[in-house]
Amino acid sequence: MESNYSDKKLQELKKKVQAWYLYWEENNKRYTEFMNFVFNTSLKPRDKTALQSIGKPPLEFNIIEASISRLVSDFAKQEPSLVVRSADGLPIDMVTPELVATEEVLEGHIRAILLPSSTDSMGKKLFRQTTGGGFGAVKILTEYINDMSFEQKIKVGLVFDPTLTYFDPLAQESHKGDGQYCGELIPKTEEEFKLEFGE
Repeated sequence: MESNYSDKKLQELKKKVQAWYLYWEENNKRYTEFMNFVFNTSLKPRDKTALQSIGKPPLEFNIIEASISRLVSDFAKQEPSLVVRSADGLPIDMVTPELVATEEVLEGHIRAILLPSSTDSMGKKLFRQTTGGGFGAVKILTEYINDMSFEQKIKVGLVFDPTLTYFDPLAQESHKGDGQYCGELIPKTEEEFKLEFGE
């Protein structure tokens, strides 16, 4: 019975992932092409071959990467911050000292999670992805503080590759928070998979 349920659930998950990849396929291709064009080479292999056949050197003068690097540098100087406050329209009699203190604690906790030292320049890297490729993805997860602890910490970071993420195609918001599911595909070698999950 348990095996039937897990097989059915696996098939359902596979369909959702496949539906997203069909829906988002053009964007993934464009992301890969743009990132390669902006940060690697603006010449395709056929262009290099054509230049070689007529005896011309494959020279490139990439001005887009320099422009994006300048924007990323400007962004790093004034990275956006956050403020926790009560909802608009909250009656004034509900704004108590306890509520204000709670807002300050929440803001401090979120700032500690998002400290640049703990996010490994995530903001700059995400800005670089979105300006160069058109989109990026961040994940929020929990992990144990150490191997012997049951205490967890919240962690925020970039995904391995934004083209390996999937979301509910019916989500309307740009952050996809209104969708019913999301996920990330994590590439592993067969040996890594067996080591982690067994045969």
